Amino acid sequence: MDSAGDTAPITAREGPARAGRDATAVVAALSAYAYLWTCRRVGARARTFGRPAIVNGANVEIGDDVVLDSRAGRVELAAGRRGRLAIGHGVRVGPSTRIVAARYVEIGDGTRIGAGCVVSDASAEPVGEASDVWIGDGVTLGDGVRVLPGTVIGAGAIVAPGAVVSGRIPAGSQVVAGTDAQH
Repeated sequence: MDSAGDTAPITAREGPARAGRDATAVVAALSAYAYLWTCRRVGARARTFGRPAIVNGANVEIGDDVVLDSRAGRVELAAGRRGRLAIGHGVRVGPSTRIVAARYVEIGDGTRIGAGCVVSDASAEPVGEASDVWIGDGVTLGDGVRVLPGTVIGAGAIVAPGAVVSGRIPAGSQVVAGTDAQH
């Protein structure tokens, strides 16, 4: 420990690596404020890697410790004119993910959303109605998951990569990959 007693000394070998990680964290924190300024609320320690696309940020709320990773593909957060998108604390969103709220989408605390996912409360059909989407705390969505309008996913559920989910998914359940994984 050093003289202050709060950290271990940095060796010559780990110094540059640690400095690089620290610099990346600072850039991610600063870029969050630059890219998310249009949002209604951005929590403490929110970070962005790459540049996310925010559409109608006035209706987007982002909790504390959220990470949006747009390095390999742009994350898009969109809220309709009367829509509301609420992202909880500690949520991680993977690259190329699109989250759209025509009416209401809520993502619970500690949720992990993989790369290339689509979460939307509106159908692709022009006459389709929006139907709220609720994703509980601690949910894991694998890469390429599609969450259809009206879906409720219970806390702690795990949705396998490539699954298309609709309806109610019970808390703590594991959904197998495939089309229309419903419970």
